[in-house]
Amino acid sequence: MPIHRLIRMPIPFRSFLMSLCLALFGALACASAHAGDKVVYHIDDAAGQATKGLRNIRNHLDTLPDTQIIVVTHANGVDFLMEGAKDAKNPSIDYAALVSALKARGVRFEVCEITLRNRNLKKDQFILDADFTPSGVARIGALQARDASVPCRRVSDLPISNPDEHVWGLAPGRFDPDAMVRMGLRLTALAPCG
Repeated sequence: MPIHRLIRMPIPFRSFLMSLCLALFGALACASAHAGDKVVYHIDDAAGQATKGLRNIRNHLDTLPDTQIIVVTHANGVDFLMEGAKDAKNPSIDYAALVSALKARGVRFEVCEITLRNRNLKKDQFILDADFTPSGVARIGALQARDASVPCRRVSDLPISNPDEHVWGLAPGRFDPDAMVRMGLRLTALAPCG
């Protein structure tokens, strides 16, 4: 429609057209903002977080299928990626099948190798869909530092009332940035997950 015809239209109709254009533009901008989002899910307690986390990831992908998701596990969070792992509260839930279905949708599952050493675990004790990373906590930091838009979704049963006490999901006093530097890991970003 030529601009001179738009100018001659009654004001209410022009307002309607402008509102419609703005709404369409906003919808397109919102859709493109979510296309290809990158998200890190952080699991450090399989017993309390694995089933809920896997369900949340499935729902996340059902809603935004183009999202790139990486699940980083450490401490007791690695347990659901071990061969034969089942939900203790509901033994009919077989984690390997759920992980495999999510892996087929592009989700990466990473296990902290520091946890393996500390707990005397071997890589062959884990399902084939699990990948390994030298440090789970450092991996989360690196992913956030590399792409500042990557939010960390910490899966937890209880809300965190004081996020300063739960940096990366560790108990107060257990996170030691100097130890990371001694291990040769560069700490570039530090933000509480919650």
